[in-house]
Amino acid sequence: MRSIRRPLLRLSLASAALLAGGAADVAAFAPAGPQAAPRSPPAPFSPKASVPIDFASRERCRLWTASALDTTPVGSPPVVPEEEEDDAVGKRERLRRKVRSLLRRDGDADANSASRGSNRRMLRQNAFAIVAGLCLSFNAGFVNGACMSGLLHSSAARVSVAGFTGAYTQAGLALATGDAATFSFFARMIASFVGGSAISGLLNPKPVPGRMGPTYGPTFLVGSLLLAASSVLAFRSAPGLAVFHLAAAANGLQNGMSSMYTANLVRSCHMTGTSTDIGMLLGQILGGNRENAWKLLTLAGLASSFTLGGASSYLAVTKFRSLALAFNALFFLAIGAASVAFTAIEEHVTLWQAGSGQWEQESDGPTHPDGPNEK
Repeated sequence: MRSIRRPLLRLSLASAALLAGGAADVAAFAPAGPQAAPRSPPAPFSPKASVPIDFASRERCRLWTASALDTTPVGSPPVVPEEEEDDAVGKRERLRRKVRSLLRRDGDADANSASRGSNRRMLRQNAFAIVAGLCLSFNAGFVNGACMSGLLHSSAARVSVAGFTGAYTQAGLALATGDAATFSFFARMIASFVGGSAISGLLNPKPVPGRMGPTYGPTFLVGSLLLAASSVLAFRSAPGLAVFHLAAAANGLQNGMSSMYTANLVRSCHMTGTSTDIGMLLGQILGGNRENAWKLLTLAGLASSFTLGGASSYLAVTKFRSLALAFNALFFLAIGAASVAFTAIEEHVTLWQAGSGQWEQESDGPTHPDGPNEK
């Protein structure tokens, strides 16, 4: 009530002062006449006689009236000047930015840590792929040397089961000369190599370069079975040339595997593309571009391993004859077992899951049916 009574009192005082001032003005300008009695100017109105009120002008009265009409409640918060309000808003905004910066910094740190872990994992898998590629190249050179030695089979046939540029040429010559038997043999050889590559693609329909998929281990085991079957046929001197067809299928499978995983960097069975890449990279290095020098070292290692495998096959086939491919099948099996063990360690699955391919791999990491990452 006090907050309402004070403005009303001020308003009544201002109204009285205005009325008094208006009456004085009228008396000053009124016409003089005989009937007009002289009147003295009224005294200013005041609720307290001891405190006279003197107004200098109507402007001052108007300002006082405007101040009397200010009805701001007594208990309301004080009005903050615009400068202070802007300063407070600026402080809050700076605090928000600082908090966002800290949160972003923590998120970036987590992302960087995850990225470093992913990079280390990729480096381990790439290093394993290169080592496995060198072993597969040695294996392909061994198989090819044994089949081309003429000492593996009772037919004394000399057949290449790794590179097939010559097979296409031989098939074309046989077709031109009307040699149906030769054409059929080389056509089957080409189909065997293509069929082995098709098996690798069937078992790995969506390969991701640089990442071990669930069916990589089983694919290597299938290749070792093909070489084991070829070794058995060679040992028993089975009629026909199926021993060469199975060896070609095994090489096609391993060449498809290495090509898919390394994005065609490692092609373990034929050296035509490898030799082309070696020459191309060597020319780039001589021209001043050394960015791909590591690829040159990898390709040179593949070529050396293939050559060493051919030399080892001659020593094995001259001493063990048809049993030479048995060593080759065991070596291929060892590569497959190493691949299974590496997959089990990297993906945190059991050896059975890695060997049978019974685990799943998602884009953000593998999900294992029975493992710790089960969702």
